[in-house]
This record gives sequence, C-alpha cells and structure tokens, in this order.
Amino acid sequence: MRPSARFRPVGWLFARLIADAIRVAAILATASPAFAEQAQPVADAQSSARTGLDELLAKRKELAAQIAALGKRDPGATAGTDSLDVSTIEDELEFLETLDGVYGEQQSRLEQRQELLFEKQRANDDLEALRKFGPTKAKPYSFLLLEELRDDLAAEDDHEEVNGADLKTAAQMKEATQAQYDKAERERRRIQQALNDNKHKERQAGLTTDLKLAQRESQIAKELIAVRQLEADVRTLRHDIGTLRKTLLTEKIELVGRDVRFGKQDLQDRLKELTAAETDLNARLKEVRGQRRQTEQQEAAAVKQLRERKSAQVTIDWAAQSWHAARDSQQIEMSLLNEEISDTRRFRYYWECRFAAETGTATPAEVAEWRETLNGLVSELRDRQRSLQQLVETTRLEQGKVSQRMRDNEDAELKKWGDFQCERWQEVRETCETHLVRLKVNERWARRFLGELDARLDSPQVSWLQVAAEHFTAAWYYEVVMVNDRPITVGKIVTLVCCLFFSVACARLLSRLLGRHVLPRLGLNEGASHAVRSMAFYSLAVLFGVLSFQVVHIPLSAFTFLGGAVAIAVGFGSQDIANNFMSGIILLAEQPIRVGDIIMVDSVQGTVDHIGPRSTRIKTDANHELVVPNSKLLSDKVTNLTLSDCLVQTTVVVTLPLKMTVKEAKGVLLAAALSQPSVLRSPYPIVLLKQFGSTSMDFELHFWLQLHNEMHVALAQSDVREAINELCQEHDTQAAIANAPASGLSPLSSRANAA
Repeated sequence: MRPSARFRPVGWLFARLIADAIRVAAILATASPAFAEQAQPVADAQSSARTGLDELLAKRKELAAQIAALGKRDPGATAGTDSLDVSTIEDELEFLETLDGVYGEQQSRLEQRQELLFEKQRANDDLEALRKFGPTKAKPYSFLLLEELRDDLAAEDDHEEVNGADLKTAAQMKEATQAQYDKAERERRRIQQALNDNKHKERQAGLTTDLKLAQRESQIAKELIAVRQLEADVRTLRHDIGTLRKTLLTEKIELVGRDVRFGKQDLQDRLKELTAAETDLNARLKEVRGQRRQTEQQEAAAVKQLRERKSAQVTIDWAAQSWHAARDSQQIEMSLLNEEISDTRRFRYYWECRFAAETGTATPAEVAEWRETLNGLVSELRDRQRSLQQLVETTRLEQGKVSQRMRDNEDAELKKWGDFQCERWQEVRETCETHLVRLKVNERWARRFLGELDARLDSPQVSWLQVAAEHFTAAWYYEVVMVNDRPITVGKIVTLVCCLFFSVACARLLSRLLGRHVLPRLGLNEGASHAVRSMAFYSLAVLFGVLSFQVVHIPLSAFTFLGGAVAIAVGFGSQDIANNFMSGIILLAEQPIRVGDIIMVDSVQGTVDHIGPRSTRIKTDANHELVVPNSKLLSDKVTNLTLSDCLVQTTVVVTLPLKMTVKEAKGVLLAAALSQPSVLRSPYPIVLLKQFGSTSMDFELHFWLQLHNEMHVALAQSDVREAINELCQEHDTQAAIANAPASGLSPLSSRANAA
C-alpha cells in the first residue's frame, strides 16, 4: 500500500469519514430486512432438523425393541409358524439390523446438518455484524491482520473447489441410489402383480417370500435415498457456509485495506515468527540426521542377523530394500527441510523488502530488482511443486507394487518387511504432501508481493508536487519507535519539539513577569529574587514540557532511552573511577594485596598502608607515601613479598683471598651468618663458590630472614658483612701466629684451630 493511500490530508479524511457514515447507514437500512429474510429459512430448517432427528430416534428405539424381541426367540421352535410369515428369524434380524444401520447413517447426517445450520447462522450473524459495525480490531489495522485475512480467503477458495466436487459426487450418488430404488420398486410391483394373478396354491408361498424380500429391498433403497439427500444437504450447507465466509472475508479485507498500516512492529512480529520456524526446522533436521545414522546401524544389524539365521536370499534382499526405502525417506525429508530453511531465510529478506515497498522507502530500481527475483522465485516454486507431485506419484506406485507382492505372497517374514517398506513409502508421501502445501502457500505469498510490485511500477506518473507531498506524508507518518503499543512518528516528534520550544518561551516570559512585578512587592532582595525566578522558570518548563507530551500523545516512557544515553555518557566519563572502584572491591575480596604487605610496584618497594575505594597508599622506607590507582595493581605486574608468608631469601657476595682454602672460607661465611640472631636456621644458610680469580675467590652467602620491612633486610646484610669481616681478620691473625717460627704449630693444626 502506497503512502498516498494510507496518509491523506485532514480535510480529505474528514470527507471520507462522512461518506463512510452515510454508506453504513444505507447498509443498515437495506441489509437488515434481507438478513431477516435469510434468518427465517435457517430457523425453519433448524426446527425441521430437530423434528426429523426426534422421529428418527423414535424409529431406532422401536427397531431396537424388535431386534431384542427377535433375539430372545428360538428359530428351531418357531420355524414354520404363521407369526414369522415366510422369513426366518435370522433373515428378519439381518433386515432389521441393516435398516438400523441405514437409520444410523441418517442420524449422523441429520446431526451434521444441524451443526452446519448453526454454523451457517453464525456466519450470517458475523457478516451482518461486519456490515453494521465493521471489523472488531482498532484502527489503524495491522498489516499482518490483512495478510491473515488474505490467507483465509485463499484457503476458502481451495475449499470451494473441494466443496464443488463434493456436490457433484453427492448428486451422482443420489441419482444412482434413486435408480436402484426405482429398480427395486419395479421388481416389487412385478412380484405383487404375479402374486395377485397367481391361481396355483403351490406357488403362493414362494411368491409371498419373494414379495417380502422385494419390499425389504425397496424399503432399504428408499431409506438410502434419504441418506443421500441428507448427504447432499450437508455438502450444500458446507458450500453455502464457504460462500458466506468468502463474502465475509472479502468485505473484511476491503474494510481493513482502507485503514491498514504496515508498522515496524508488524515486521518484527513476522520476522520473529520466521526465525522461530527456522529454529524448529533446524532442530527437526538435526533429529532426522540422528535417525539416519541410527537407521544405517539398524540396517547393518538386521541384515547380519538374517544372514546368521541363514534366511532365504529373497528375504535378505527384501529386508535390504525395506531399509533402503527407510533411508530414502529420511534423505528426502532432510533435503526438503534444507529447502524449507533456505525458503525461510529468503522470505525473511523479502518481508523486509515488502516493508520498504509498503512504507515508500524503496527506490524504483530496487522495486524492479525485487520483481525480477520474485519472478524467478515463483518459477522455482512451481518447478519444485511439479517435482514433488511426480515424487508423490512415484511413491504411490512403489507402495502399490509392494502391496501387490504382499497379497501374492504368504510368507510371514516377507509380509513383515513388506509392511515396513509400505510404512516408509507412506512417510515419504506424507512428507512430500506437507511440503507441497507449504510450497503452495509460499507461492501464493510471492505472487501477492509480486502483484503489489507490479501495481507500483505500472502506476501512472504523477506530478512532482504530488510525489513530494507523498514523500512528505510518508516521512511525517514514518514510525520511529513503538512504545506501549503507541507509534511514535516523525510528525509527533516534530510537534513535540515545537511544543517544547513554546513551553520554554512561555516559562521564561512568566518567570520574568514574576521577577519584575510580583517579587519586588514582596520585599525580597535581588539575590533571593533571582533564585525564586530561576526556580519558577525550571518548574514551569518541566510542567509545560510534561503537558506537551500529553498534547501530542507521547508517553514519557518513550524517552527512557534518553536516560539510558545520559547514563552511558556519564559512564564513559567516569569509567576510570568505576574501574578503580571495582578494582578496589576485587582487591578487598580476593586479597592479593593486604594492608601491611611489602610489595614492589614499578621498582618501588614499600608497605601497604591503606586500600581505599579508588586508590591504595604505599609507604616506603624513606617515609614517602605513594598513591597507586587500584586498577594499576590489578592490570600491572606487582611483586608481593609477604603474600603467603614473611620468609625471604637474601644474598651477600664476598671475595676472599686465595690464601684461604674453600673449606675455611665456607666455614667463615657460615659462622658469620649463624652468628646473627635474625638469620634463620631453617632453611639453613647456603654458601656457593661462584668463580676463581688470579688472587681471590668469589662466594655467595644465601640465608633466609623473616621480613618485616625493607630496611630489616639491609640491616641483616650489613650485620652479616661485619661478622664476615671480623672473622676474616681473626682468621688472618691466627694464621700469622701459626706461621711464626716460635710457635711450633703445623699449618694443619692452625687451620683446625681457626675452624
């Protein structure tokens, strides 16, 4: 529907409303008597149907009593008596049960006719209500409602063809039954005439029996005529109801089409339906794939089992054909599901194209391109329908061949596999027929959209002024967003902006009048007057702004997204604060760093003094306080020296002369380390010889401390160095004494004493 058909000038709409009111009044004046005339025959038919049903129930009740009475009698004891005439009890029971069955059919048809009469009355009432009051939905009507009505009308067209064929079939069956009844009546009259003209007593009994049988056959044929008449009535009612529904749908489509609107919500609803359908199809495709794998496994197991049982080769071949049919059935269903998924995606795209075409946002080039692709789609759908119809016929032939072979074979095993194969072919037929219906629906939709595009391209040229007016109208009524089932259009937004400007101007004018003429008389000073005037301006601006929203019928919730946008802007501006705040919460919860820990950040070592919501304070040994953002402590590399314990290992590098042996040097270094109370005995200190020089040896003394602060480590290292120096001097002194001539001590003994 083009914008010019949906959006009209106000004057034209007012004239249209008056014309519609006059038309509705004319319909009310002329339609009610016609419907009253139609309602009376329907009421009479309903009353007649109830009466006929009551009479039929009485007949069946009487027949049931007769059947029950005959069932209690003994055929042997009563055979040949006058009460049974020339019929036996079995013949009488068979006739009565047959007649009761015919009455049962009549009862079923009467009940169907009565239900259809009520349905016809409802259809008449709906049509009358539509002509009086119009559609029950609120204006403007949804485009999906129009589509649903069009689909219902197309379905009624299909039903009309079926109902027409049913009417012809019912008429033929009625004619055949009438011919059968006429034949039975002629036979009855012939036998009756022969009995009247009979003058031989020995033929009397035979003619009487024949007459009895002819009367029964004639009676049953007569009741069958009533059945066929009721069937014709039922099918006629269905045809009439279909005609009424078509009329109802046609008029409803005409009324809805005048005030239909294709909004974004309609498009979103249809796209959501197509997406859900695609999800279901994908799930079904996954399920069929699993069944296909399971079928292959079952086929291998079944054939293997038959061979192990040494079954006949014909049985094995028949089983293999049956499983092959099962795999074909699943493969065909998988192919059809893939086609449906592809069609669903294409139609999702075409619905977006249709929305653009209906709202007037599509260019002529795009419309021409869509029409070309839709022509190709329609041709493809037709080809696929022909292919599926041929597949259905092929499947029907295969199923018929299997059924024929089953009838000609008495082997129970072969029959079992034949039934299995027939079921698989039946599944193929049902799958193809279901997909065929969907293809017809898709083709109908594509042709409908194609017709709309053809009408748009073939429409007569209009002046540039009319084109500009149509585009302006389309833009003015373009739906931007839907809030609480209320469309927010461009026109409403423009009107709202104008009202807001007017509201601000009025608020400013009133606040100035208040500040100039009212507040000075109240004795307020200039500062207080300015404050009151500002508060009055903002209050009036807010009040007039809310009233502006009410004037243009836009709910305030429509601009909730503005609050979200402001929140996002504030969030971007304060993201560092929020980042540091969340980092502080993580530090306090996870505790990778705690108050009192000795940490190292960017080569700066210090003690954590305070963990705040935004930053952490670190105090160094020089009493410098370092403020570090919390996010930096999480994102950068941080060394925590006291996270799990306060145990720390430190090293002192010492160079000793070659005049000392390695053993003596190690003894001196260990003695120096163990002489300090701050050095731990566990873990035990370690001395490593790193390298030899020309006149010296380099050693590393590793020992462990309980870390309290950075200065504690430096002090421990200094103390250990002092102890090493003292011990080395003492060792040199003892060595000098030992090497003196008067000492009399050997070098070995001096070394031992030194150690």
